[in-house]
Parts: sequence; C-alpha cells; structure tokens
Amino acid sequence: MAFTELVVNKSDGNKVFLFDGKTGKLGQQVWQPEPVTRFRFKKPVENEYFKEHLATNYPTTGIVFNGVPYIGTSDGMIYTPNKKIQRIPEISVDPELFVDEYPFADEAERQLYVQSRKEGLRALNGKPLGIWSKMFKIGKLVDNVESQERNLALYLGEGQHPPSRLGIRGFVLQELRGEDTLYDGSLVGITETLTGERVNDLIPQTLYQIDNLNITTAGFVPSGDAFDCKAYRVSIEGGIEKRTQAHCVDFRSLWDLTGRGIWVRDICPRDGSGYAPAQFATDGELVAISHGDHPCYQLDILRNKPGQNVKIRTIDLDPQKTPQKLLIRNGEVFGDYGDAIRNFSKEQDVLAIKAGAITSLSDSGLCTIQDEKTLFFDVFRDRQFRSLEGEYVFLPRTLQ
Repeated sequence: MAFTELVVNKSDGNKVFLFDGKTGKLGQQVWQPEPVTRFRFKKPVENEYFKEHLATNYPTTGIVFNGVPYIGTSDGMIYTPNKKIQRIPEISVDPELFVDEYPFADEAERQLYVQSRKEGLRALNGKPLGIWSKMFKIGKLVDNVESQERNLALYLGEGQHPPSRLGIRGFVLQELRGEDTLYDGSLVGITETLTGERVNDLIPQTLYQIDNLNITTAGFVPSGDAFDCKAYRVSIEGGIEKRTQAHCVDFRSLWDLTGRGIWVRDICPRDGSGYAPAQFATDGELVAISHGDHPCYQLDILRNKPGQNVKIRTIDLDPQKTPQKLLIRNGEVFGDYGDAIRNFSKEQDVLAIKAGAITSLSDSGLCTIQDEKTLFFDVFRDRQFRSLEGEYVFLPRTLQ
C-alpha cells in the first residue's frame, strides 16, 4: 500500500501518521512530540507561557519523499523514522552559560571578565586599551544574549496558535537533472534537505509547490521589512541573531528557489500595505490571487507568462466572506471558505458543510472535525466522506 500523505491527530498530542489518500486509511505512526530542549536557562522558567511552549513540540509541515516521511517541527528540527536533522543553530538565552562557553584566550582572561561583571570598570584599572576593548565587546555579546531571553516570545510565537519563528516553514520538491530533490525552508534560509547544503540564505515567508503534469518545481515568497520593502536574511552565530537586508529582492513576488527568477509577480494586497502576500495559487501556468483586504474584495485569475501576468477574469467577492485558501486543480480554481468549497472557474459551490469547519485542504481533498470524528472528502473526484475516530488534520506540504 502506497502511503502518500501525513495527518496529525490533534486530540492525541499532535502525533503524526501516514495516510493513504486513495483508500482514506491510516498507516503507522511516524512521529510523536518530544520536549523542546534547545533553549537553555540557568534558573527555572517562571513564565507559564514559556513553560507551555517549551514543553510542547508540534509539527508545522511534512512530506513523504521516496517513501520516507519528513516532519518539520516548531523547534527547527526535521524528523524521519531513523534520524533527526537540525536546521536552526542552538539559541543561547542564559548569559552565564554563554560566558562559560565563550572562547577566551586563556583562563586568566575569563576570570578578568567575570571579575569585571561583578566589580565594574575598576576591575580593568591599569589594563591595556586592547583588554578594555575586548571586555566591552564580550559585554555587548552578553547583553545580546540577555535580550534574547527577554524576547523569547518572538521565537516561540505569539497568540493562540503562533507560527514559531524557529519552525520549519515547508518542504518542496524541485526536479533537477531528471531527479526530484527535496528542499526545506526555515529561519536560516532554504536548504537541500538530504545534503544540508543551503541554496538560499533569504528567509522564506512561504514555500510553494508548483505542480504540473510536465514539471515539478517550486518557489518561495521571501520575508521582508514592512517599512522599506526589502527582503531580509537572518543568521544565528554564537547564539546571537543577526539580520541583514537584501536590497535587490522584491518580497512581494513568488521567486524560484535560487531567488534569481520570478514565477509570479505582485502577489501583494491591493490595500497598499504591500508587505504580506495575498492568498494565491498557481500550477505554473494558471494563477489565482485573492485580495481580501479593504477596500477591494476581488479574485484575479491570470495566465502566467514570462515577465508578465495576463488577466483572464476578475471575480467580485463577498466583503463579509472571503476565501481562506486557494487551490488550482486540473486547470480550475477552488476556494476554501472554512465551511464550504467553491469552484470559481465554474462559479458554483461544490461542497458545503453544515457543522464543523474545513480544517485542511490537501492533495487528496479536505477534512473536517465533527463529534470527535474526522470526515474526509475528495472534492476534486466527488468522493464521499470517510470517517476516522479522533481529530485529524493534514500536515501541510507547504506552510502558506
């Protein structure tokens, strides 16, 4: 039996299982959460918010590649049944541990710095200017580590269901030299998963799989600065985050994985903000972009050609109810409204759910949770619901 997808049992600790999209049957469990241990503290963590998130490691994205499941998680790790792959360098958040591990020239230099932290500048009286300069430099690094502890919520995410900044943001396949290659995206850029080679140090805001009958390729929307519209890179060295801008990259478009070519231009809201991508979908030829922000509520359906998008039609949307997700299948545009699926190409609803809500749209269809059961339905092949005991959602191949 060929299992091609992954589902998460939300009611049982976010455990991940193989799933056969053709039969609607579960396969074996391939991952279960383990505590996040990558943040280091000398003293016990008193913040309950931090405690909860440090104790819960949850899946963010997944893919089955050559029969092997790969699960990306919120702590920047990739899990397979046989190994773990670390994507994000360890973040130091304990200044004393940082000092213990800092590469001082010798033990005397270490002791001098420790003494200067206790006694202040008088510990450096009579020392050469070079020693003063180095002590100030190390002190600045320690200050940066302390600020990371204060801003730990930024790494763990904020709100009810936060996307962790450290999490794996998606997996995509790219056909190169006749072979499919697996890539993953995270805070440190886009990496070839099996070799660990980083192919782009721009930070992906969204990874997107462009799937067509004749091609397997991928793209990404870079993260950017909301105020000056430049994409940025983040590196973590010695436990310290460093952010730099990439002035030549427009992060309002869908780029290829190298960042040298654009698949789809201007996937940004029409409200003028321009720093977050609109809902969009493409199969490499057809493009759908839904602008759901005030004052325009429209869906553009375009034909993607080199260097330009040719508009086919524009559909007005209900300002009170805009699609949460778009998908293109067999040359038709579908919209997920959370409680219904609409075929925009034919301008007709193809499915409405009376109770519950659509929780995930995957390659084999969609699922909804009702009465402690999960109902699966393939809207594209008009297949009926199949039910499973428990609350399941598809683990997305790409995080959009």
